[in-house]
Amino acid sequence: MPLANARSSFVFVPVLAVLALASLVLFNSLETESQAENARQLHFMKTAAFQVVDDLGYELFSMVSAFSFDLNTQIADGTVITRDTLTAAVARYRAQARFPSLFEELACLERTGPGTYRFDSWNDSGWVTDYRPSWAENMVVPPQDGGRPESTPPSDNTFSLDRPVLTVYLRNRRAQVGEVIAITLRFRPQTVIGTIVPALVSQRFSESNGASPYIANIIYSPATTSGDSIPVDWRVPLLPWTPFEGWFDYYVKRISALQPSRTAFDRLAQQPVGAKTEGTGWNLEVSRLPGGLLEELIGFRWRNGALSLGFFLVLGLGFLGLYLTTRQTRLHEHQVRTFLALVSHELKTPLAVVQSLADNLSRGIGTDEARAREYGVVLRQESDRLGRMVNNILGLTAIQGGISPRDRCPIEVSALVKDRLACEPDLQDQAADLTVNTEFPTDLPLVLGHHTALSAAIDNLVGNAFRHGTLGPGPHLVELRLRSQHRLGRRGVSFSVRDNGPGFTRREGRRFRRPFRRGQRASQEQTPGSGVGLSLVYSTAESLGGHLSWKSQAGRGSQFVLWLPAVVK
Repeated sequence: MPLANARSSFVFVPVLAVLALASLVLFNSLETESQAENARQLHFMKTAAFQVVDDLGYELFSMVSAFSFDLNTQIADGTVITRDTLTAAVARYRAQARFPSLFEELACLERTGPGTYRFDSWNDSGWVTDYRPSWAENMVVPPQDGGRPESTPPSDNTFSLDRPVLTVYLRNRRAQVGEVIAITLRFRPQTVIGTIVPALVSQRFSESNGASPYIANIIYSPATTSGDSIPVDWRVPLLPWTPFEGWFDYYVKRISALQPSRTAFDRLAQQPVGAKTEGTGWNLEVSRLPGGLLEELIGFRWRNGALSLGFFLVLGLGFLGLYLTTRQTRLHEHQVRTFLALVSHELKTPLAVVQSLADNLSRGIGTDEARAREYGVVLRQESDRLGRMVNNILGLTAIQGGISPRDRCPIEVSALVKDRLACEPDLQDQAADLTVNTEFPTDLPLVLGHHTALSAAIDNLVGNAFRHGTLGPGPHLVELRLRSQHRLGRRGVSFSVRDNGPGFTRREGRRFRRPFRRGQRASQEQTPGSGVGLSLVYSTAESLGGHLSWKSQAGRGSQFVLWLPAVVK
């Protein structure tokens, strides 16, 4: 049986290896899915951020085109651009624009005569004549020879929240007196930051992504953080340093010949987080809630690790349960075979002796007084041996079946011990070198126990002391003591049995808890016994809420202490 258990234990090594490999494969599969999900989220974040920037550009050049494109179209149709025309253009833009508050005011350059010009400005209060505001300084007066300004805008004609001004030169070939030849537009940065971008972010980051939580902040300067504890996952310039004409060509004409402008935008926009951005200083920073993509990926890894570990533990526990069930079944089969061997050998031996002596007596053999007395002693010894084995089997059966509270009753332990000692007078008479010391106080409390099981347990403790404790050279000593003792705060009765016999090893002591296990010395010397006694004592103590302890040293004797809780009054 030990060899079979050892072989069964070796099964754990390849099984655990297979389970670990399966868990690793599961973890890698989950990790791949997590990284794919993380990449999908980053792709959505990038796409949505670029769309916000594109939509913002569309709103800005829509404002500009409402003046430059529309006014140049009117010039081509022969219309003279005057201040009244500009007032109508402002009204038309605000009526059609999605965010009409984006436009704030404008300034224009009007021809007043040959070689003479003047600046006028307009806001919600109306026109101010002969006035050029400081923010329209880029709008220049044409040469005094009567020519017109260059149609090419200055190099800094870009969208910028720091200087929200754009100058547009109208394409009139020969300006008449009272005709506007250039305008400078001013828009509101607070509308961009406080209204337009939040609306675009809400729109783009909710499209095609359900209710995925994101946060987008407008931050000035790449080195400036949003002040939140959430790390930035993606940063894109809100207004790249790209000329307005490049944006205009991209959004209006959408032809491949103008892709260099878009390429320049992409080069500026696709900057990793932390890199120096070449935009106008304003950036859109996006993060995945609640803690960013990196924290989400770490959370995925912890989740994947927990799932893989749980998978490993569930399969491992399942295999362990199967192994223990199989092992318990094999142990039960072993006990059944041992029990059958016990019945066929141990029980048949005393029965054979009793049957032989009974045959002799029935035939008139040994009718003399001496022989009859000898037959009587043998018959009593064998019947006592047979009775002890039957009691052990009955007690073990009662313990294994479970002792219910209805089967328990108050028991006086000293009475059971004294009854058991009454069965050993012959052994004490024959062993002249045996000393038996007893200590039975009269004020011991009663214990709550099962009479059959407790009687069998005491019988085995006392019988082992007299049978095994008196082996070897004398003198021999057997001590039986009953005491009132508290254990773990509970009052009880302890029954101590000590002898100075050959003893046993610690390893053998651990084996006594299982039935049909015998010590090495008893097996070698073929001492009569079944290996049920001590396992019965241990099971009885556990079932009655008690405790069995022992200490032994080979060649120096053994001591067993059975403690049982007292009846609670």
